[in-house]
Amino acid sequence: MKFYIFVVLVSFLLSVHVVSANVVFNGDFETNDYSQWETANSGLNCPNPSTQAHIVTNPVRRGTYSTEMIVHDGDELWGGERCDLERPHAYDENNGDDYWYQWSTFFPSDWTNLTGAPDDDWLLIADWHATGDPDFENVCQPLQIEMNASNQLIAKMLTGDVTGYDCYDGSGSANSYDQVIVDGVELGKWNDFVIHIKWTPENTGVIEIWHKTDDETSFAKVFEKTNIPTMQYVNNTSNVDSPNFMLAHYRSLEQSHTSTLYHDEFKQMTSVHDLDDKNGIWWQPKASQHLTWQWDLSDSNLDTSFDVDVYDIDLFDTPQSKIDQLHSDGKKVICYFSAGSYENWRDDAEDFPESVKGYDLDDWDGEKWLDIREGLGDEDGNGISDSVELRNIMKARLDMAVTKKCDGVEPDNIDGYDNNTGFSTITASDQLTYNNWLATEAHNRNLSIGLKNDIDQINDLIGNFDWALNEQCYQYNECDGYQTFITADKPVFGVEYNLEPSEFCSQANTSGYSWLKKHLNLDSWRYGCEKYSVNFTPIYRLYNTKTGAQLYTRGEEDKNKILSKYPDFEFTDGVPAFWASTTDNGQTPIYRLYNKKNGAQLYTRGEEDKNKILSKYKDFEFTDVVPAFYASLTPQSGLTPIFRLYNTKTGMQLYTRGEEDKNKILSKYSNYEFTDGVPAFYARL
Repeated sequence: MKFYIFVVLVSFLLSVHVVSANVVFNGDFETNDYSQWETANSGLNCPNPSTQAHIVTNPVRRGTYSTEMIVHDGDELWGGERCDLERPHAYDENNGDDYWYQWSTFFPSDWTNLTGAPDDDWLLIADWHATGDPDFENVCQPLQIEMNASNQLIAKMLTGDVTGYDCYDGSGSANSYDQVIVDGVELGKWNDFVIHIKWTPENTGVIEIWHKTDDETSFAKVFEKTNIPTMQYVNNTSNVDSPNFMLAHYRSLEQSHTSTLYHDEFKQMTSVHDLDDKNGIWWQPKASQHLTWQWDLSDSNLDTSFDVDVYDIDLFDTPQSKIDQLHSDGKKVICYFSAGSYENWRDDAEDFPESVKGYDLDDWDGEKWLDIREGLGDEDGNGISDSVELRNIMKARLDMAVTKKCDGVEPDNIDGYDNNTGFSTITASDQLTYNNWLATEAHNRNLSIGLKNDIDQINDLIGNFDWALNEQCYQYNECDGYQTFITADKPVFGVEYNLEPSEFCSQANTSGYSWLKKHLNLDSWRYGCEKYSVNFTPIYRLYNTKTGAQLYTRGEEDKNKILSKYPDFEFTDGVPAFWASTTDNGQTPIYRLYNKKNGAQLYTRGEEDKNKILSKYKDFEFTDVVPAFYASLTPQSGLTPIFRLYNTKTGMQLYTRGEEDKNKILSKYSNYEFTDGVPAFYARL
């Protein structure tokens, strides 16, 4: 039973001292100068650098060096008093980038509070700034972290369409928002920040911010916005500004005192795993993001080109180069492994004690159920209980997921208590204990984790699992239970193997699920319900009064156009012949060909049938460019078989609405015959 896990991709900062494909920019000052930041067009933005910016050895958050940044009364530059560090423009963010950022800021214990009216009591410690394009020169930052006179830290953003804005003032449709993220900065301590941003001008962006002080062990999420633009544009999304990052000490002109703060450890990365300090941080997707995904266990042959948000891949077999490619493309990666079955082809297969191997899994050669209970004995006599040995194997697999930079894991076969495993005493309680243990171990490693199947224990496990993945719940009428995840704004991913998209996509989309149709072997082929449309177009049947030919039109407008232009055609049915989709819903494209000699139409069942007719019968031509419509070639609930009959005298086709209509035509008109043996397609009446 090979079910697989997403390997998600998350962006983060990296130090130059760390060898990793996920390093983007490192500004940690460990060079004992500003060479990491300075280029021809960026670096120190200080009116008096020699008195304002210094590399120091105390205080330091990590390593040996940090930067001291001082602002005096009169250090005026560009509308404020400032001393900033500007990241080189080679690292400016672009549409589709998905990055993680970290840095630390220290406010000394003798810090002087800001003074003045609310609009005058601001001080920026970090911001993403417009890059100087004339269209954006009067617009304020898309994201900044600022302090006010109450020593609160505020995340302030302005994104989307900023046409006509003067700083934050404007009447357009820009997304303007601010929120207190630290209600009173603790002085004399390092404040650690982690920010995750998916950069886009569309309503699919993400901004997440975590914060803690240096004496706290775990980060707390203090800001989260999803389904928003995170970049600025003017007039349309083709005119997008690529922002640039600054570590700042930038305050209002109304301040008159000297202020000093310190920054350290700025890094920019593409993986959460490369953060220096990441306790309490892992990828936690939202159902409200309506994430698209691909499930492909083709290991080395993985096709990374699908335009989706998340990939679910095999932990063992997927090469690191493929995972790195997915991350560089801004995709999250979930890694599959089986946590409840032994697989005899895995690299660690010899590590499993014989005593934990149970019955074979039905239909999956080489797999056996595992005894996941606690308190097992030491059957192999190596001094370690078999329960501990099994858990050590699973820990090693989770460690592998970290090493390979997976964003999340999908442990499979974690519902053994509800199957014939060979261990009759595995209880629901045993399964809950094991599954919760897996979730804790994953989160301890900054890995997101999904609940695979195990429908009956959803309510007991949802608190520890970040998302769910199900197979075939529409086929077995078991999907309703997953609304618990949707209510908690946690995604539900799923797949059907045997049903047609028209049998589940509409329900899945309405329920807020992210569903696919896949081949059982989970190769690269996919049909995603995100492109499924529930809109059906009426297909009208017109008759040519001179030739007896039929013509089928795509919708009311097409019907009226034909009737007004060609007086030989008439519409006598009164109702549409049937209804069909004019968008690709995972069904078969039906192409309309024309006979140049007699004007008859012929409808082909798919691309291969179309090409065969065109190559064999030169009188036919295809001029529509796109399919006439899409239809199912297999019977489904609510669909009627449409039969294709042939006129043996004229060679024309006639399409009947169901079995009764077909038989009526054949008995009444001897020139018609039915030779296909099966319906041409199935459609709604």
